[in-house]
Amino acid sequence: MEFGSLLKSVLSLNDIKMYNLANALGYDKSYVSKWINHTKLPPAKELESLSERIAWFVVRECGADRKRMTARELGFSKPNGEAPEDAVFAAELSSLLREAYWQSKYASERGSLTPPPADRAQPVPIAAECVLFTQPVTQSGMFQPVMDDLRELDTENDRFRLQAVIDPSRFADHVDLYWKHICQLLRLGTQGDVELLELTRPTPAELPDRFVIAKDAFVRQSVPLPFSRQPVTLRVTAPAVVEAYYDDARKFLQQQQCMLESSNVNGNLYYYKYASTDQKRYLLSSMFPMYMSEELFDEILNKYGSKTQSSSIARKRYLKEFTTKKSVVIYDTALLRYMSTGKLSAFDAYEGETLTVSERKRHLQELVGEMENGTRLDLKILSDKNPIINYDELSVSFFMNDSSAYCSDIRKKKDGVRYFVSSESRRHLSALLDHIHALPPGYLMEGKDAIDYIHDGMKNM
Repeated sequence: MEFGSLLKSVLSLNDIKMYNLANALGYDKSYVSKWINHTKLPPAKELESLSERIAWFVVRECGADRKRMTARELGFSKPNGEAPEDAVFAAELSSLLREAYWQSKYASERGSLTPPPADRAQPVPIAAECVLFTQPVTQSGMFQPVMDDLRELDTENDRFRLQAVIDPSRFADHVDLYWKHICQLLRLGTQGDVELLELTRPTPAELPDRFVIAKDAFVRQSVPLPFSRQPVTLRVTAPAVVEAYYDDARKFLQQQQCMLESSNVNGNLYYYKYASTDQKRYLLSSMFPMYMSEELFDEILNKYGSKTQSSSIARKRYLKEFTTKKSVVIYDTALLRYMSTGKLSAFDAYEGETLTVSERKRHLQELVGEMENGTRLDLKILSDKNPIINYDELSVSFFMNDSSAYCSDIRKKKDGVRYFVSSESRRHLSALLDHIHALPPGYLMEGKDAIDYIHDGMKNM
């Protein structure tokens, strides 16, 4: 779809007036009108920011019904017909706007800009046995979300194996973007297995920035246009060509090193194997105990734990988890949510308990006391509303010790997919945590600031 027609359709679907969009973007109404009427395109250098601002304006302005209708019309609704979460919705719409822009610009440069058909058919989800795609951060440093590549796949219902490529030479300069990418991979549908591969040789030219192969389905590649060098997307569906690309890519990937594997795990085998070790480092988006006195622990265990969890062996294992020395980074929203709701993931990686106000006040006071006088807890509170680290739309928590790392998605619940990250990725997770530990004040509270933050929250409980 041409850029102006897509924008017009988005405004119409959400009953948004053109002048309201223009005001929100800081442009004159006549300027935005030229986009919609196919007489002018916005500057290419503003496209990345502009597409995101338009997408988030739509998210803020339209209600659930409008978002559902828009997602269905533009072909990125969930399999059940509902609109995706706001962050995914904005990313999908932003991607469509960018794609439509370059199609319009390319057609305009060739002198063949014509209004597209009024309606856009919703793409049929493609089932693929295996999907290969390249790293999320381009050579220019631009980040592109996973769903930009996987929009055509039904990741919720179809069984698939995803093999993604990471370039370590870019990882060091874009640590937080690469881990955001990994979080997005972990949130893919429960039918998929994820394998993350490192480029082991300094040969970035062998694979382009954006390159997706869905076996037996399609090849999509971003290539620069002549002269302008701006990227344009090419799509190939010829079976013979797809198979040829797939076979060549597989041969290349066989030489690479795996840094992350996902698996479907029943029970908490990996979690408790990890929880029995010392020197843990956390990045948490939900409230885990972190520290709890033995007296309060026994009260909570007797009140909320099952018979199995209350056994002497289980008690010893849990107690070690709650009282061992550890380094923790927790989102401020996770603490605030716990203070207001009492929801604590205490005796299982996913199933939480709801503590009373008095219980959680006592727990938080013990937490503060340990921070002031103890040596077992190094706690930092991370803001999830900052431009450096922002995983607001993610629900993944990381745990790490000296030999391995574990990632859990709290939204998968008990029977969902759980992910064990191999020891090869430990240095990458360590780089992410070191990156977070080095954030300036205002993004990361520690010491007395963190203690005051918890006390202030307790006053409002």
